[in-house]
Amino acid sequence: SNLVRDGKPIEDPWEEVVHPAMKAAVYESLLCGQDNVDVHARSNSFELFGYDFMIAEDLSVWLIEINSSPDLSYSTSTTKTLVKAMLEDLVKVVVDVEKFGLQKDRPRRKWNIAKMDTGKYELLQPLRRRVEEKFPKIKKDAGQLTVQGSSVKLARPKRGECPRGPDEEDDPRYSAIAMLAKCAESSVNSVEGAIANAQACGQLEEDDDDDQNSDGGLET
Repeated sequence: SNLVRDGKPIEDPWEEVVHPAMKAAVYESLLCGQDNVDVHARSNSFELFGYDFMIAEDLSVWLIEINSSPDLSYSTSTTKTLVKAMLEDLVKVVVDVEKFGLQKDRPRRKWNIAKMDTGKYELLQPLRRRVEEKFPKIKKDAGQLTVQGSSVKLARPKRGECPRGPDEEDDPRYSAIAMLAKCAESSVNSVEGAIANAQACGQLEEDDDDDQNSDGGLET
């Protein structure tokens, strides 16, 4: 192989470049769609997705589409081998590891170090799953979060703090409202000045073009 990455030759393009990029695309796409799935309403179900990728000559991986109902027919000799092995591994994941249909709650394990026979399936973020399983109560009660406390009563100004009275407008030199208004006015003036300069420059360019055109006419 003549491929080089970070100054080092690539010995196995699939394991070093293509496969990691595919796994990253799968993980990121699932993160994007996780809020559209009600996990509580579908706690005892699973879904199989079919990912279509395209690999360029430079080994860049492009995700084309994701199928919610992928074709599992034996359309070719290649797909026959792949689909058959995939279905066998799928049963290992769903039944042997995740215990679907065998118990109510999903199993808890030290996913980052546990040894499981899942065929060619791989848990992409085992440590994250292990961490999230430690906080089931927080996840369950997250929709009922409330803020508890008491209101703060404004203290009456002391003698000398408001010589013109508490309802009098603040000194413009120290008033936040006055300062913000001044900044906004400065911004508007800056924008108007920039527009005027741009228009003037455009007019100058047009005048230069006219002069060049007229000079060209005299030369011809």
